[in-house]
Amino acid sequence: MRRLSGLLLMTTGGLDLLYVFVFHSRQLAAIAQDGVFNAVELDPAQFDRETAFWHVTFGTTVVILGSLVHWAQARTGTLPAFLGWSLLVLGVAGVILMPVSGFWAILPQAVLMLVVARRGRSETFAGEAGLVAPTRSRGDSLS
Repeated sequence: MRRLSGLLLMTTGGLDLLYVFVFHSRQLAAIAQDGVFNAVELDPAQFDRETAFWHVTFGTTVVILGSLVHWAQARTGTLPAFLGWSLLVLGVAGVILMPVSGFWAILPQAVLMLVVARRGRSETFAGEAGLVAPTRSRGDSLS
């Protein structure tokens, strides 16, 4: 359970990208046909292009964040609590503003990150008190 956070975030971002490529492929094609540069304008007539662009950027960002979270957990075994709190605030704000959206998927992931951060902190305190045996990292030798 401890190392699921990064994989879940990458999956969420991947599903968002899959969504945009399935349901907004025409808008993406129109952006490409217009030469990409300045093809998404802040214009009510292009709201569908803005939506497609938003999903591509958000999905990609979540995949990148998930990769970073996975990397950090693999090296430290924990996550900073601010990450869970930040995603929780983002998810709650998103759900309030857009109840019919994918923001609901962020909420359990944020809670999982808070649990991981809390357990990691308690293990750190226990280790400092001498209650937990130190573990070897990949670069440590056996001697």
